[in-house]
Amino acid sequence: MIDTIGPAILGLVVFFFAFIIAAISFLRERTLGTLEKFMVSPLSRVEIVSGYILGFSLVAIIQSATTLLIVIYLFGVPMKGSPLDAFAIILLLGAGALALGSFVSNFARSEFQVVQFIPIVIIPQIVLCGVFWPVQSVPGFLRPISNILPLTYASDALRAIMLKGASLYQILPDLIFLGSFFMLMFIAATLMLKREVG
Repeated sequence: MIDTIGPAILGLVVFFFAFIIAAISFLRERTLGTLEKFMVSPLSRVEIVSGYILGFSLVAIIQSATTLLIVIYLFGVPMKGSPLDAFAIILLLGAGALALGSFVSNFARSEFQVVQFIPIVIIPQIVLCGVFWPVQSVPGFLRPISNILPLTYASDALRAIMLKGASLYQILPDLIFLGSFFMLMFIAATLMLKREVG
């Protein structure tokens, strides 16, 4: 069982912590007035959001590498594919979570309110994305929601790489979705920054 759920748990842990780190940190930057100082600088809004996400990415990279090593060596989940391919999926998922956290932070006024977003953002990922049971067992009326959640695609990709030895080319649809999710959340975070501070 751990072999089946291990790759999905790996994605879930990375997504959860990247989301929380970005949401709380971005909120703190706004409440401290740092964002307003950046807004009067020559930097564009895209550059501001990019800078924050790149900064958070350093933490996400360390966290992703640590989690991957724990799943493989401590829990014994097999790695039939390339660890670098699995790491690439984790980083792409983490980047999407960072952008999502930056976007969601615009709707919170305190760190407590950020925590209140966890049931809205994280619980559906756990229940509907095939972490503990196949997406096919999700009730039909909920399956369209599963098809728009990033962890669904990250779980499929990580299982394919780690358990079946798939290459990045073989999981190209998952990569395209995760990349599109990141771009959508990045654009949304940038537009919300304009509305909130501009």
